[in-house]
Amino acid sequence: MKILPQSLKARLWRFLTKKMHLRWQLRSGLTAKIHSYADWCTYNEIFVNGEYDEALESTLKDLEGRQELVILDIGANMGFFSLKLLDSFLWAQPKNTQLRLFLIEGSKQLCEELPQQLDIDHSRNGNTEVKVLNALAGKRSGSACFHVTKESNQSFAGDTSPQGWQETQHVESIPYIDLIELTQDMPCIDLIKCDIEGSEFDFIEHYPALLEKTQRIVLEIHESFGDTQAAISTLESMGFKTKSILREGTTTPLVFMER
Repeated sequence: MKILPQSLKARLWRFLTKKMHLRWQLRSGLTAKIHSYADWCTYNEIFVNGEYDEALESTLKDLEGRQELVILDIGANMGFFSLKLLDSFLWAQPKNTQLRLFLIEGSKQLCEELPQQLDIDHSRNGNTEVKVLNALAGKRSGSACFHVTKESNQSFAGDTSPQGWQETQHVESIPYIDLIELTQDMPCIDLIKCDIEGSEFDFIEHYPALLEKTQRIVLEIHESFGDTQAAISTLESMGFKTKSILREGTTTPLVFMER
C-alpha cells in the first residue's frame, strides 16, 4: 500500500475539511474549528485526551473573590488551548474575576486566523480581555528566522532545523516580544502555557523574573533542542514543583509544574 506524499496529504486535508466543515460547538457556545491534520492532532490532544485538564482545573478553581486571572499562551498555534480555557471560564461564569488572556504566536497567518478561531467577539464580555500578539518568545529583544513548516504545530525559530525535524516551507523574520514589559502591570501570572518548539530553553534562561511571579507553568519540552532534565531542574530551583508529567514516552514530554 502506497503512502500519500506529505504535500498531497496536506492538500487533501484542506479540501476535505473545507467541504465537511469540521467543527464542534462547546458548552459555552464557542466553536472549535478544524482546518488541517495538525489542527486535528492538536484538537484531540487537548479536547479528547485532556492533556491540559489538570493545569486548567488547578488554575480555575476557587475563582470567586479573585479580581484578576492572567494567562499567557506562548506558542498559541491555532488557539485550542486558549479555546478550552475560554470555554471553561465562560461556563463557570465567575462574577467578579477578570480574565486577561494573551496569545503569543510567531506565524503571521495563524495570528490572522486566531480571532475567528477564538470567536473573540462572542467570548468578549465585561470580564474577559483577549489579545493576540504576532511575535516570538524566548529572548527579550531582537528578531529571528521563523521556519514555517508543512504542519503548523512544528514551526520554530532558529538558524537551522535539528535532524529529523519537518522540512521548512518558508522563513519569516519575526521580532521577539519582551514579556517583562508586557506583564509589568501584572503582579501575578496564574498560568503560562509554553509550547514554542525548542525556544523554551531560551525562555527559561531569559525570564527568571517573569517565572518568579508565575504560579503555574505547562511546558512542552522538545528534546531535539536541549536537555529536558536540565530545564526541569532550573524551574525547580526557582521554586516550582513537578506536579505531573502530562505526556510521557515521547521526544516532547509535557510537564505541569506549580508553586
